[in-house]
Amino acid sequence: MEAGIADGVWEVDHLLDLTDSFTAERRRQERQAKKEAAERLKALFSKPKADQPVRAPFWVYESKVHHQTKVHSHACKNCNDGRGKGGKGDTKSGRWLACEDLDGAKALAEALQPDRSTICNMCLGSYHTRGYRDPR
Repeated sequence: MEAGIADGVWEVDHLLDLTDSFTAERRRQERQAKKEAAERLKALFSKPKADQPVRAPFWVYESKVHHQTKVHSHACKNCNDGRGKGGKGDTKSGRWLACEDLDGAKALAEALQPDRSTICNMCLGSYHTRGYRDPR
């Protein structure tokens, strides 16, 4: 109060109301960003079909369980050309999206999950460039 930041003592209820309003606004912004990203990036990816596999140089896995995305190279054993380790492709827990270039894949991953998008360390990241046993 001496610094002029607040007029009175803040109660816990006031802080909880501020937190609730911040969280609601953040969720609204995330929904809007996902909607805009889906519209903008429709042309950047195609969905793999079980009967006719799609060959793409890069793949983005969107995990519905962990709410994150990860960019893979087509040669990655985790990716398996958009079919995943088990070879099933899209499942209830996530989906594979094909991309023509690395920049497009990174843009798609970030658009789908702005705060939780990464690249696969095995095929594109530090394990690929430095080796698995290289000291960090």
